[in-house]
Amino acid sequence: MLKKNLNLTLTASRHTFSPDSPLMVACVDCKSGLDVHQPDMAQPERLLGTCEQCGAWYLLACRADRRDMVVMRLPEEAEIAEAASRLGIGPAPGG
Repeated sequence: MLKKNLNLTLTASRHTFSPDSPLMVACVDCKSGLDVHQPDMAQPERLLGTCEQCGAWYLLACRADRRDMVVMRLPEEAEIAEAASRLGIGPAPGG
């Protein structure tokens, strides 16, 4: 396994929410509502948001006792391809 540190720039914003209401978060790019997923039940404060409209992915980090969360836009395909190239990983077959 090759390990190399890479610097990526992530866009982050602060959002407020009510722990007593369904979580509603809008995509920063297209303003559509995000589909919110909880991939790890052991970490309920860390969620994944995906936008069906434009395809953007977000990491949502929230705490019920704070009523606010950090919403971070995850890298797009071009940024992931650049990181893969820096690690010496070529393009996917047919890509």
